[in-house]
This record gives sequence, C-alpha cells and structure tokens, in this order.
Amino acid sequence: MEKEFFDAIEQFFTLQNQQRQRGLNNYNLLTAVLSPFDEVRLHSRMLYSLLNPNGKHFQGSLFLKSFLQTLKLDEFEINLDDCIVKKEHENIDLYITDGNKHIIIENKIHAGDQENQIQRYLEIVKGDASLEANDIVVVYLSLDRKEPSTYSLGNLKVTQKNIVNGKGNPVSHFRSIHYKKEIMDWLEQCSHEVQNITNLNHAIRQYIDVVRMVNHEYKGKAMSLTDYLKSHKELYSMAMEVSKAMPQVREDIAKDFFDLVVGELKEKLNEDWIVENTGELSSAYAFPLRIYKANWDKINSLIIGFEYQHKDFNDCYLGVVRRNANVCIKGGIDNDFEKDLEKLNKKLRTTKWWLHWEWFQKGDFIDYILKDEDKAKDKLVRKINEQVEIFEIKSGLLSKINEIFLKK
Repeated sequence: MEKEFFDAIEQFFTLQNQQRQRGLNNYNLLTAVLSPFDEVRLHSRMLYSLLNPNGKHFQGSLFLKSFLQTLKLDEFEINLDDCIVKKEHENIDLYITDGNKHIIIENKIHAGDQENQIQRYLEIVKGDASLEANDIVVVYLSLDRKEPSTYSLGNLKVTQKNIVNGKGNPVSHFRSIHYKKEIMDWLEQCSHEVQNITNLNHAIRQYIDVVRMVNHEYKGKAMSLTDYLKSHKELYSMAMEVSKAMPQVREDIAKDFFDLVVGELKEKLNEDWIVENTGELSSAYAFPLRIYKANWDKINSLIIGFEYQHKDFNDCYLGVVRRNANVCIKGGIDNDFEKDLEKLNKKLRTTKWWLHWEWFQKGDFIDYILKDEDKAKDKLVRKINEQVEIFEIKSGLLSKINEIFLKK
C-alpha cells in the first residue's frame, strides 16, 4: 500500500508539472522578485502606487476615493483634489493629507510593533499645529490584529473608533482593517473600475493573488494536491497517516539540525562557553538554541539566543536577549553601557527583550533547512560567531553587564 501511495503522489507531481508547462502556472511578477510577506518593499509600495493620485496609473483619486469609502470615512471630509500620498514619511508607512486632514497608515504583516510607535507618529503629524481629533485618522492595517499593542501606543489607548489620551479625551479617529477583508474588497473594487484597461487590471489582479498568499487563501491554477486526493479517495487513509507523522518529522529535522549546529559551535568556541540545543522546537517565541558563558547567572543575565517569532518553525531571528523579565534593557542596560554600545560600531535593534536582534530567515525554517542543510548550518554558525565576536570577544560587553547581575 505504501508503494502504491507514493507512486500515486509521483504521478500527481508529473501531471501538475505538465499542466504548468502548458500555461497553468502560478507565475507572479511581484513574488518573483520579492517575498509575498515583504510588507515594506512589496505591500506598502503597491498600496502607495494605487493610492497616490499622481501615480502612473493615471486614474487620479479613483483608487484613493474607493479606499476612503472602504474605511467608512465619509464624515472625515478630506479634500481629494488636494490630497498627496507619501510612503515612509518620517517612518510612517503611508501618509495621506490634504494639508488640513491627515491619515496615518501603519502596515503590519508579520513585524512586531515598535515602542511608542503610534504615539510618536501622532506627535510627528501634529507638530506645532493645533490639530483636533477630528483632523487625524490612524489606520492599523494587519493580517489579523485588532489594534496596536500597548507597547506601540505609549500612554494612549484605543476605543472602538478613537485613540484617546490618559484622560480619555480623543486625539484621533482609529480604524483597524485587515488584508483579508477590507484590502481584498477594495482591490476587487479597483479591479472592477479598470476592467477594460488591460495592463492596469492585470497588475491589480497580480497583487490580489499576493494578498491571497499572505492570507493563505491562494489557490494555484494547476491541479492542487488537495484536488488530486479528492479524486483518488482510495489514497485517503495513507495520506492521513503521512499527515499525522509530519509534525514529528519536522521536529526531528529541526532537532538534528540544531545538534549539528551545537557540535560545530562547540568546536569553534572555547570551554568557557555553553551551547545548548534546548529542545524548544516549534512553539512561538521558543528558544531552540542558547549560547552563554558558564560563569554567567543562570537566571538574570543576557545571552545569545535564536528564537522563532511564530509557531511551527516560522520566522526566526537571533541576537542578544535577556533570560527573563527581571533583566531591564530599555532604560537600564542600554543607558548604563551607552558608551560601550557606541564602540560596537553596529546599529542596534533593541526591544524590551532584546539588546540586539536581527532576522536569520523569514518563512518556514524547515523548508529552509531542507533546501540546503549544509548552507543553512554554515550560515547560522557564522551568524552566531559574529554575535559572540562583537558582543563579547572584542568588547567584553556581555560579561560586564552580566557581572552586575551576579552582584545583585
């Protein structure tokens, strides 16, 4: 039965490949050059190109007007004739204004909120002007989030349709929208409006496919494995057995990979260092890999770590991270060691938990490993060695910081 099952699956991939060669392929110009989850270079730029009344679509404010209708901002009374749209204006993803009314769009695919981000953007837009709450709208665009985090809002709060200050007074309107609903509805309306302009409609349809990808709703043009299994019901039982085995298979692949990484790191680092494959493999914010010195405090200290941002081995990064919530980085470590940090000659990305973090790989980490395990291993070992070199060997910074915690 097993041989028959895998023979049938091989036949499926042969059939699918034939269909793709005959034109039923999933080629998309946008995802050919960028990741479908690239919120800055793909999504923000695509949204900007459509919303901009002076864009090369030559449709004036047609798409912008439709977008504002999607936001249900009829009462906002922004003047479309005077509107300008900017991208990355003072770090604001998208900014729309007619000079009197202001719309701030914060675009989030997978990235986390930054500290006081929304509060800071409101301060930037207000500047020295005496703007009222009715003059500003903050639009929080995401895949599935309801509102910005308190980390991003600072001393502000979100009510149903407003952002309010500590006294409960409104400082702006607020809209939470999602790619799956509002953006898809808007794009379909844009496509309908220009259905007779072939090249423009085709570009919008390409982007609609990308939005479906990030929402995990995209269905390829060639026959899918799902369709194939539906038409070959005799394969169902074996397919279920394979499906049940996959989580364990993925965990075993990850564990074996980290064993290799640990082994190589132990060869490169001296005996002062401890390198752990923790066994924390697939959950969100799991730490499968920790690197630290034996004489550092086992509870209150900074270490070098590798973490998944999302469950099931998705989106991973590495850097210098605190072991627990008792270690204060913002307003503590970063201030006490400001001069030492400046000497690192490295632009730090600091959060509440991380003194410095950087992406290692976005997307499915298991897929990344399987494409070229040796290349993935060499890259991770090299990146971790860079962290060790910068934050400890050259500067002794981690030992200095952790010495403080040993004395507490």
